[in-house]
Parts: sequence; structure tokens; C-alpha cells
Amino acid sequence: TYRREEIMVLLTNFVYGVRPIEKLHDVSYSVDKITVDYLGFPLIKKDITISFMGFSMEFFLFLPKSTYKKASVPLFLHILNESSMNKYLPVENPDVGFLPIVRMAERGYGCAVLPTLNVSPDWNHRPNFKKGLFRAIQPDTTDRNNRSWGNISSWAFGASRIMDYLETEVDVKHNKVAISGHSRAGKAALWAAATDTRFALCISTDSGCGGASYL
Repeated sequence: TYRREEIMVLLTNFVYGVRPIEKLHDVSYSVDKITVDYLGFPLIKKDITISFMGFSMEFFLFLPKSTYKKASVPLFLHILNESSMNKYLPVENPDVGFLPIVRMAERGYGCAVLPTLNVSPDWNHRPNFKKGLFRAIQPDTTDRNNRSWGNISSWAFGASRIMDYLETEVDVKHNKVAISGHSRAGKAALWAAATDTRFALCISTDSGCGGASYL
């Protein structure tokens, strides 16, 4: 750990980019909808919006019905990339194998899902860093340079803002939150865990080069 500061500087400047800000003020949370027995499963689903700097970001919190309002549970926070969202639809089908939210709940875990499109658009939707989180935090794109942050860092930043909310959620053990992601979202999970030590565990799958590649 004695080289942590040095390594973080290298990763920030040459891999994930420099963020204009790290902390936020005047953040508000809104629980927009609570669904009991979501889609017939013993799940509580909360639709939650985080707002700051004129920007709003929605994520979904799933909790086991058996412990709801009775005991706090450990939780997985999954960063859901665009391709996985379109292919597996885990929010619409919480029993899918890709992200088995129902089985997590059966074992006493909660799951929060953050679609990357709710933070900053990617791939064919990417408007040169002019929308989403970038528009709120760095609206003038002329301020960008070759060390500026990109989508992966923005998704990790969004995950940290969810962690802010989870610290206020009585049904979640906020000191036992794991961050996870697949492919490029796996890189985002790694960067979230590196930049935010509140995450107790990181699970990154197929994050490849620049991620947790073993090649």
C-alpha cells in the first residue's frame, strides 16, 4: 500500500483520466417508486433518483422481501453496461443468469443496478462528452485535454454517488457493499473500488486489457 498514491496518480493521468471534481454538494435523493413482490418474486424494488448540479441519475435497488424493514443486508452494486442491458435485461428479468438478483435475495443479499446510460451515453449514443454527467460537471468541452476523464471514470463516479445514498439506506449494510461490472463496466467497477475505498469488495468480469487482464 505504500505505493498507492503513486500508482493512483499514474492510473489517473494515463489510463482513466482526471476528473474535474471528486466531491459534490447539495445532492438530493428521491425514492420515486417502491414495488413489493416485483414481477411475482419475493423482492422489494425501489426506483431511486439522485440529483445534483441540474443532473438526475436513476438506479434500481432490489432488497429481499424477507428482511425488508427488519434487518439490513449486504449488497452488490452492479454497473450495467449498454450491451448487457440490451442482451440480458436483468431489471426486467431479475431471475436471469447474467445477474441473478432473485437468487441473491434468496441468499440474503440486496442488489443495486446502475445502467451506464443513466450516467453518460456510450458507443453509438456518445455525443462527444456533451450529455449526461459530463454536461453537468464539465459543460465546456473545450476544457478537455488528453488527460480528461471518459465514460469509464464517469460510471465509477456514478457508482460512488450511489454509495453516498446507500449510506443513508437503513435496509443496507453500507460497510458490506461489493461493486461489480462486466467488460468495460468491469473496468469501471475496478476504478470505482480504487477511487472509493468504501466498497468492501470488487468483482470485475472480463474487464480485459486496461482492466484485470491476466494476459
